[in-house]
Amino acid sequence: MPISTNVDVFYRTIRRWKLPKAHIHQRRRFFPHDPPFETPQMASSATTADDDTMVIMPLGGGQEVGRSCILLQFRGRNILLDCGAHPGREGNDSLPFFDSLDDPSEIDLILITHFHIDHCAALPYFTEKTNFRGKIYMTHATKAVMKMLLSDNIKLQTRSRPLYTEAELQCCVDKIEVIDFHQTVEHKGVRFTPTAAGHVLGAAMFTVEIDGIRVLYTGDYSMEEDRHLMQAEVPPGGPPDVLIVESTFGVITLPPKEERESRFTAVVEDIVSRGGTATLPSTSF
Repeated sequence: MPISTNVDVFYRTIRRWKLPKAHIHQRRRFFPHDPPFETPQMASSATTADDDTMVIMPLGGGQEVGRSCILLQFRGRNILLDCGAHPGREGNDSLPFFDSLDDPSEIDLILITHFHIDHCAALPYFTEKTNFRGKIYMTHATKAVMKMLLSDNIKLQTRSRPLYTEAELQCCVDKIEVIDFHQTVEHKGVRFTPTAAGHVLGAAMFTVEIDGIRVLYTGDYSMEEDRHLMQAEVPPGGPPDVLIVESTFGVITLPPKEERESRFTAVVEDIVSRGGTATLPSTSF
């Protein structure tokens, strides 16, 4: 049975669904003020006892905007989907809950959907400050722009020491392998294919297949064609068995693009006509 849900549900509840070859066990990382309902030992035991149990655990990005990082475990494979930092926090407080991982060296694969801070800024910390030894994949454009943004982000850390240095960032970048849209790569029995997600240059959603079970992780995506980007593609192969979808604006109806463009250009025209200067942020490319 195909499943469509979002990480907020994964974060808050434990439920099980029957799949053709698997069922899913979700567990959340609870904050100190939240009552615990399951220990890591319980989840670990469940995974050991039933190799057909898929564990999907948000290390960040559950019921919050920022530090997207989803742990996917199935049949002995361990994958991190994105590795972001919280843009509103600094230092260790901005990181995903990496302490929930038993051993970072057991992570086989990291897939980064795009270059925004909340989806990739914790990656150099994880690759250079832990014993992670796995593979990292992202698109060409994501790798190129990520390097620039994270280098700039280091300089913007004012309240605490940066999580990593420029040299450590470069070491991380050197470990990244690039992948093209629609290219399928296999690593340790995990097949994954990126398709265009719209949103920003190079953004991808990943279809991950393990032993015939297909998981689609979207990251941020846009179904609206832009002036410089195509809209998100529907991945081939039919509905996935599991869908993990970004839901930041899932309950908000945004104004039409034409209306937003008209308001924007009107503001700029007003400023310029009065002899002023319009300063535009461009960090989202």
